[in-house]
Amino acid sequence: MSDLPSYVDYFYTGGGQFLIIFGALATLASLAAMGRALFAGHGLAEADFFAGWAIVVLALTVGNIFFRIPFNYVFWPLAAVGAGLAVWYGVRERRAGPAGFWRVVVLAAPLVLIASARMASEWDEFSHWLPTARFIFEAQQFPFGGREVSGGYFPGYPYTWLFLVYMANMAAGQLVEAAGSVLNILLLLTFGTGAYRLWCEAAGNPVPASNRLAWSGALFAVLAATLLNPTFVQKVIMTTYADASTATAVGIGTVLAYFILDALAQNETERARVLAWQFGLAMAVLINIKQSNLVLVVMLLGGMGVVALRDPAIRFPAMLKLIVPLLAPAVLIYAIWRYHVMTNLPHGAEAVFLPYEDWNTHVLWPILKQMLVVASKKSAYFGVMAIAVVAGIIGLLRCSTPFHRLAMLVGASFLGYNAFLYLIFVTQFGEHDALRVASYWRYNHHLGLMAVAFGAFALGLVYRRHLAGRGLHRVVMPVLIAVVAAAPFVFAEKLRFDLEHPKPFYRSVGRELPDLMPEGARMIILDPLGTGESAVLTLYGLNERRGEFISYRAAYHDFNLAPVREMVTGADPDHILVHSMKPVVNEVLGTELPLQGYSYLLRKSDGEPVTWEVVKKWPRSDGHWAGR
Repeated sequence: MSDLPSYVDYFYTGGGQFLIIFGALATLASLAAMGRALFAGHGLAEADFFAGWAIVVLALTVGNIFFRIPFNYVFWPLAAVGAGLAVWYGVRERRAGPAGFWRVVVLAAPLVLIASARMASEWDEFSHWLPTARFIFEAQQFPFGGREVSGGYFPGYPYTWLFLVYMANMAAGQLVEAAGSVLNILLLLTFGTGAYRLWCEAAGNPVPASNRLAWSGALFAVLAATLLNPTFVQKVIMTTYADASTATAVGIGTVLAYFILDALAQNETERARVLAWQFGLAMAVLINIKQSNLVLVVMLLGGMGVVALRDPAIRFPAMLKLIVPLLAPAVLIYAIWRYHVMTNLPHGAEAVFLPYEDWNTHVLWPILKQMLVVASKKSAYFGVMAIAVVAGIIGLLRCSTPFHRLAMLVGASFLGYNAFLYLIFVTQFGEHDALRVASYWRYNHHLGLMAVAFGAFALGLVYRRHLAGRGLHRVVMPVLIAVVAAAPFVFAEKLRFDLEHPKPFYRSVGRELPDLMPEGARMIILDPLGTGESAVLTLYGLNERRGEFISYRAAYHDFNLAPVREMVTGADPDHILVHSMKPVVNEVLGTELPLQGYSYLLRKSDGEPVTWEVVKKWPRSDGHWAGR
């Protein structure tokens, strides 16, 4: 561990972080209250939040796309309604979302505190998510143009996740980088209550109508979201990435799908109808978080269809009668967004398939083999999913238990989604990234909470058959509470990966640059020993003033004399930021800068011959950039 002041910094960096915690909690409570009011308290309490989220996103989307109404004109009236409902339910029923959820937040408070202290640090945060979040917060509208407008790499990506970040920032009164990481943690905890419901169902102790979580339920929820979640990867979850929100929507969708099928099996048509509307609104959220999430919605619905066809207790026509609530909300928001992309955004605003001649059809087996290699290294997640697939196949042959229903749902979704991932490696990725199956593990995070839901149900069955009535909770509960309480403190350094060198250094330099260069300056970045992250971090620090930034060159570029000289002369910059050194840099610029120890901002002289003078140099503490 580090010394005490540094260790404290893992949790506390200033009072401003409590603003975003307040903003995030207020947003979740208001949206949950709106969803609860919509369903009059029926359905699953942990899904109410997604209903409120879908309603607000639909209102913001329709208002801005069709009527050009700024987001804040729609947001504040809805926020007032949501806040009023949250206060009403808080006074009347001592709840806004799941009753007793405050216990979950208390148990997870150290983790939430770490998330709120974090600064953005990852490549994709700066290339897309944060610039786009900043754009909609400042512009109060969608981009009606390309990347140069929004700052995000793909302005055509859906905005449902970023709307949640937007709402939390609006509630906090300012743009805060940590909003995404705090919201991701809270979303996972919301799913945890759904996983607890499944565990109780399997254990023969269904959650009562009051749904008031005791400390044992809150503990289970936190464990399901964190330590027992095989896809809890801090560099994905504690960021502004949309993977955790996608996983949460899939997880809640899985819980809802199970109870819809259970209601149909028991011929409880009214309960099934209410749950189907909750599911449909959750799918409206899911389909509009990421461009590829359409496939996840199809997988969930397809899995439900397979169960309805094979389970003798379920009448398939009864399932078909629910098609409108199950599907209509997602179809509506998807159609509206596709209209916007096709009519208001240029080509290239979103990810597209490669031309057929560029598909990786010549390396089909190497791609599949590498997917299997990655899967073999992540045995916890893929092991659970393998069990689900086997149990699902058994259910296909003879569906006789609720466990078979859930296994078929999970197994079919897993196989279908991984077949889709194989398809995009062949049709959308360049050969290099396809052969290393880039982000394959990260994409499987989208099903991570589905695996947790399946595991929770299976554990409930084991408990019911072998452990119930033995009083184990008296021994296990104190141990698990101690583990949950201690884990954030033990892993604090690992969770604060944003403090790894040289990320804070790049952020610090980037914040200074606007004051060191005149408006309209033309800058390039040379970082021959770096990965290129210095460029994306610096660009965000420049507040996306695109006129100032031309290009960059990093270790994966050709850093021989000719291409570097061509870049410097062809781009004609008046400023160059040098973050690491090789002799070729001095040779091209005519400088005699040391090969290690500093980063430099250089300014081109006005006279002839051209010379480069140092505007400012920053000493580096990481000491690893010695040039060769």
